[in-house]
Amino acid sequence: MNDSNAKQTTPTGKVSKAKKGKPVHVCSECQKVYTRAEHLRRHQASHQERQFKCPVCQRRFHRKDLLESHYKRHEEETD
Repeated sequence: MNDSNAKQTTPTGKVSKAKKGKPVHVCSECQKVYTRAEHLRRHQASHQERQFKCPVCQRRFHRKDLLESHYKRHEEETD
């Protein structure tokens, strides 16, 4: 395998859809590329204000599911 092929493979050794010329979705803010539109939408939230705030430590998150996952750690600490 030459160096140019190595750069186009994923950690599993497969060539990504984006590299194969499949339809891709590009973030207009940072040009990060996704093969699925829902992944792009989820990523785009990272460029906006973090509206979900942890009531325990005040840390903020741009996605509710990330806050919920984080909050479970506080619950585990009290158990």
